Amino acid sequence: MVPLTGGSNSRHRRACSISQWLHRSYLNCDSCSACIISNLSLLNSQFLLQRFGTKYISLLFAPIVGLWFAALFITGVINIATNDPGIFRAYNPAEAINFLVRAQDLTILGGVLLAITGVESLFADLGHYNRQSIQWTFTVVVYPSLVIAYLGQAAALENHPEWISNTFYNSIPMGPGTGVYWTVFVLATCATIIASQAMILGCFSIVRGAFDVSDR
Repeated sequence: MVPLTGGSNSRHRRACSISQWLHRSYLNCDSCSACIISNLSLLNSQFLLQRFGTKYISLLFAPIVGLWFAALFITGVINIATNDPGIFRAYNPAEAINFLVRAQDLTILGGVLLAITGVESLFADLGHYNRQSIQWTFTVVVYPSLVIAYLGQAAALENHPEWISNTFYNSIPMGPGTGVYWTVFVLATCATIIASQAMILGCFSIVRGAFDVSDR
């Protein structure tokens, strides 16, 4: 498992880039001050929600996360169907080996690591759930949604290599500016915020466990 700090930094950069893009595109703001203020406001609001307990917070966040995974799965299926249904050959390890041989650059493996850091926060607070719920959720919802989403983006890049700089948003069906685009954009922003909740719960679990050990 990758370090949690790396994932936290990547989520902060992602949230900051979203805020910067909005301000520059619609408010003509070239400074990062608005980005910092909006991020701090969101984080403060999230910490204020902790007083209600995880039971009530989950009632708010769970439907959003469910919609987020559904959006990932649906967009992935559409991208695969419209671009390259044969993208499932990526499961063949020989394809990865041949790619490395052709590229002759091991630094591209860093992109593989980045594909993991976006979801490692899901592992941060698994202690709050029982074994069966974790097994069913990860097997039926999380893993298929993430794999199909990544395969869909890879299929889109085969026909549109110029999308490499912003693959996720460029590969959204019907393109930027449409209702589908803004729906996914809002869900992505909410998912970025909710990912911080997993880090909060994970830190709480570690601190509580440390206190339990010290009391013995």
